[in-house]
Amino acid sequence: MALACSDGVIMAGGYAVQTIKNGGSVNVIYIFDGEAGNGRKRNIERTNESIKAWELAGVKKENISFLDYDDFYGLIDEEEIKSCIDDVTDLLRKNNFDIIFIPLYEGGHYQHDITNYVVSRAYVRSGMKCKLYECPEYNAYYSLKHTPGKILSLISKLIPLYEFKTSPSFIGSGNRLYLDMSNEELILKRKIGREH
Repeated sequence: MALACSDGVIMAGGYAVQTIKNGGSVNVIYIFDGEAGNGRKRNIERTNESIKAWELAGVKKENISFLDYDDFYGLIDEEEIKSCIDDVTDLLRKNNFDIIFIPLYEGGHYQHDITNYVVSRAYVRSGMKCKLYECPEYNAYYSLKHTPGKILSLISKLIPLYEFKTSPSFIGSGNRLYLDMSNEELILKRKIGREH
């Protein structure tokens, strides 16, 4: 699942590369079109970028779906949200996925948060039993107790006396999917991301 442009690559690009490399199939669903004020008209430039990027990983063009909700004005009323949940429910039932990746609800990025809500509701409604992973991309939550790495990283950006790089941290406990990627796979993932 992806909502616009490179978010899908950030969330699941490495997994897609490895899945296809191992003979599996990958589907990508874009809820938002990446353009403000476009209504439900297809953003051809973004569509072509997305297809070109995912084809690098081996995703077939027919496995990429676009729901074309407006980037800023889409999914802001109850009826449109219900309609989108119906659309996603239909796609889930039609494809019977093994694993779904969605953005983590982070309370700061509307498209990520509404995508999380829509797909979560569609997942429950569809009766699917596959694995559903929430992927953190970024958020504004900082805490000395729970996210000390983020605090140190922020300080190193404000006071550039040292460089600090931290691995992703998780606030809550639960099942996590860690993906080991080869250098070749990482290079391909970056190349896919640059196409967006």
